Amino acid sequence: MVPDLLERAAFNYPDSSFFKYNNKVYTFSDINNHVNYMLKHNLPSLEKNKVGLSSSNPAEVMIGVFLCNRLNKTPVIFSEDLKAYNSCNEIADIDYFLTEKDCMMQYKYDSAYVGYEYDENEVQCVLFTSGTSGKPKGVELTFSNIFESCKNWFDVYSFQKNDTYLNILPLNHISGLSIFFRSLFSNFFIIYDRYNKDAILKIINENDVTCLSAVPKIIYDIIKFKSSVEILRKIKFLLIGGDLITEDVFDYLNYNNINAYISYGLTETSSGIAGYWINDINSFESGYIGLPHNNTELSIYNGYLRIKSKTVMNRYLGGNQKNNILLTKDKFIRKGDQFYFDGRNTEQIVSGGENINLNYIQKILNESKLNDIIVSSSKCDKWGDIIVVLYKSDFNNDNIISLIEEFFENNFPKFMFPKQIINIPNIPKLDNKKIDYVSIKKYIKRRAD
Repeated sequence: MVPDLLERAAFNYPDSSFFKYNNKVYTFSDINNHVNYMLKHNLPSLEKNKVGLSSSNPAEVMIGVFLCNRLNKTPVIFSEDLKAYNSCNEIADIDYFLTEKDCMMQYKYDSAYVGYEYDENEVQCVLFTSGTSGKPKGVELTFSNIFESCKNWFDVYSFQKNDTYLNILPLNHISGLSIFFRSLFSNFFIIYDRYNKDAILKIINENDVTCLSAVPKIIYDIIKFKSSVEILRKIKFLLIGGDLITEDVFDYLNYNNINAYISYGLTETSSGIAGYWINDINSFESGYIGLPHNNTELSIYNGYLRIKSKTVMNRYLGGNQKNNILLTKDKFIRKGDQFYFDGRNTEQIVSGGENINLNYIQKILNESKLNDIIVSSSKCDKWGDIIVVLYKSDFNNDNIISLIEEFFENNFPKFMFPKQIINIPNIPKLDNKKIDYVSIKKYIKRRAD
């Protein structure tokens, strides 16, 4: 799917702009020709089936994706910060990484229309998400998964060739990568940029942006600026996902008549599978995720949300086939035909749109030389959740805090850094000697108050 659609776009719209990054515009033909050149001239022998990709440059990532697909290899997309995935190479069985040098746009090669064959069950890419066991899990997404997801999003909003989509989300996340996939269907133009809260409104205004994807934390950043209402009203499709919005964000969007669509979805479902337009709802309802997308069935099983959809992943790497059915770790309640989020497993949090497994962090800490360090979390309107690290001490100890900060810098990506590091006189234990996390939560709340 991916290489074929790229080739069609390059053939039908050879001079059409695909995306812009760092003030350089890449056409569909630029990317397609470079991929074809690499196929003929500039690629070593790839013995294994999976090839690693890691870059902040969307040209390099997308070239890698298209190239791997044309070679019948599976691109495995990593964060720029590989500290997040110390064990992923072993999971993915990767023996080769496509580097920035490999993917640099330095060649031109005019090619005729070739026509690449594909099967709907072929895996198009692998992305990583937090796993309940504490280790990251690789999610295999097929042509069928991506195709069905794109179709569903076109039913939510009718993308046009003259749309300009500002993409500020990382490409190792389905929320960022899926925007590039959608463009292959309607050929809208993408501006890819790193998120900068002080520049985003200027970028939107100067480039006549019509579409934007954001997490709630970004909305919190934006609404403090006086010009936010006037600029956001110009956007035809403001997609907000990654976590639930709060009542004050709902009221801001609703009162100012901003075209916002609130989405619920996971990496395992190839992006959003349910949602609602802000202006279609009369009042805020905590936990409400909206209506399921087309051909998506939601149900509750043992208190957890069960999803049946063609957008559900092929499988986790090394796991069993999912057959289009996913039982999430998100707790839900049902009221008639409507579904409401009711919490997630205690070890799973979402901070600024990033899924984080606290057990994973605690496990790495336990294996270190740091003693009596506990990882917990706290609620925050702006971030959703924040990581709180507690260390055993009767008083605030700057030396211990420095050691903890240094350890996180050396072992975790930035989104896993704690927002608070506080002391606790004693670590509360239950009768079975396990840590009493309920008491720890109460202690954190008392400190905050």
